[in-house]
Amino acid sequence: MRGLGDGSVYALLALGFVIIFKSMGVISFAQPALMLSGAVLVTYLVTTVNFYLAVVLAAAAVALLAVGVERTVLRPMIGKPVFVISIITLGVDIVIRVWSTPTSVWTSDKSVPRGGCRRRACLALKCSSGT
Repeated sequence: MRGLGDGSVYALLALGFVIIFKSMGVISFAQPALMLSGAVLVTYLVTTVNFYLAVVLAAAAVALLAVGVERTVLRPMIGKPVFVISIITLGVDIVIRVWSTPTSVWTSDKSVPRGGCRRRACLALKCSSGT
């Protein structure tokens, strides 16, 4: 079952790349970061609300973030070379990933080091070995 779940995530990611490329003509490197921020937001919200409500709220928040990025960063770049827009989406990717990294700002748990977890064992905002 785990392989089916992983394959579904990869399929959704690939569909997102195709839809963005067909509509804009640019490969958006920010799209995986938006998926990551949604997953982190669900993990954060599930501690206070129902899981399904957390998924809906996170999807709405990420959609607003994506619309904001498109309106403020990408739309002014219409007519610029494709390479420039791709590099800008790479920068947006970095900014969103830094923002969505679980840090000690999000929780009072001291087991989460400042700057987030750097290991795959980091689940539900807890680190098993510090860094």
